[in-house]
Amino acid sequence: MLRRFNCYDEISVRTPYDPSLYLKKNNGVIVSQAKYAKITGSILFLMNYIRPDIAYVVSMLSHYTDNPNNEYWNALHRLLRYLKALELASQEAEWLRNLVEDVPLWRSSVSISLHYDSQDVIGIAKNYAYNGKRSYIRIRYSAVKKLLKNGIISLEYVRSERNLAYPLTKGQTRRVILETSRAMGFKPLD
Repeated sequence: MLRRFNCYDEISVRTPYDPSLYLKKNNGVIVSQAKYAKITGSILFLMNYIRPDIAYVVSMLSHYTDNPNNEYWNALHRLLRYLKALELASQEAEWLRNLVEDVPLWRSSVSISLHYDSQDVIGIAKNYAYNGKRSYIRIRYSAVKKLLKNGIISLEYVRSERNLAYPLTKGQTRRVILETSRAMGFKPLD
């Protein structure tokens, strides 16, 4: 998607949205409405299927699909640059997992532990008797089931107030994101 919209070579950013930015209805000149709608639609698809953590930003940007100006474009461009950072982070996680598996200290493969604050989600994912009522998650469900079965991932419950990723799904200040990142064990790159 980043290549399709000529954003792959952009410098990545650490947050999906600038919380100091207040988007309001555009009463001025519309800038590239068709392209804005196309990119927003692609990001909506991405959000629905694999990136629910960007829902807050995507929701805000989607409100202005019919009438975008430069401010909206800048916010959308920032989100694309954030997605670039996520791609790099997932590549690093895969590399680290492969490294840990190659180190002969562990007798079995190490799974990636995913923490959720919803026991319903964990129950659905671990329930081998899928009832088909939730057709909107069928594709994700089968992929998660396969990863669980093969020991690639494990699902763990965490209470909402202790869920470190929760603030990252909202439009937060850099300070809040840094605090949350430090609590996760990340160190700033500066």
